[in-house]
Amino acid sequence: MSKRKDLDENQIITLLHSALFEGVLELNNVPELLQQVLEEELWRKRIIPETQQVTTFDSFIDFIQTSPPVGLGTTFETLWRLCSHDSLLLDLLDRAVQRGAGAPEKNQRIDSEEIIVDDIHSYDKIKRPSGTSKQAGLRQLRKKNPELHAKVLAGELTVNAAMVQAGLRTKQVTVFVNPLRAATKLEKTFQEEDFIKLVALLMSALPEQKEIVAEKFKQVLDEKQLKKIKDFLASL
Repeated sequence: MSKRKDLDENQIITLLHSALFEGVLELNNVPELLQQVLEEELWRKRIIPETQQVTTFDSFIDFIQTSPPVGLGTTFETLWRLCSHDSLLLDLLDRAVQRGAGAPEKNQRIDSEEIIVDDIHSYDKIKRPSGTSKQAGLRQLRKKNPELHAKVLAGELTVNAAMVQAGLRTKQVTVFVNPLRAATKLEKTFQEEDFIKLVALLMSALPEQKEIVAEKFKQVLDEKQLKKIKDFLASL
């Protein structure tokens, strides 16, 4: 994604706000502009062209939510949704949110002409990412497996695939509510031994069919396999 080096920080932020609010066609410009704002931390301190006053932000969330021309006048959720296709940009957004609660030392000293936008810890209003969300996945990978995290940012892996590969998430599959199609899908997904265990569990859910189930297993499994099934069911 190329940077707009011919524009100053105020022009970039003004263009970003315009792209957010001037219709669908302009939304395509949001990722490029937002990436530059995040990478160069242009949101932290700048001069407002209309008033020539200096504005500083300690919190990225405050910058997002503050009305223009000082801020963007939008929400974190809106930016996240618009950039959902770009793992690198999502990671930059999440990093900015994590850094937002504490002001860097350089912002502690400001002169009397500056407008101070107090850090009101707006990030507390955003729930910590959890479950299977991309934000939660990126954050865990960044902390626990930097190598796979880098592959996600490079577009080599999806967040979900990296989480599964890192052992941080169990692989999931979606099956049709159709016995034949579900069985075919699961047979291809599971290793043979695990698939047999799955079948045993499904069969054991029908106690009245116990004898029929046992007979079916004898027809298709050898003694060693049958013993594994019995031991497995006995351990439940």
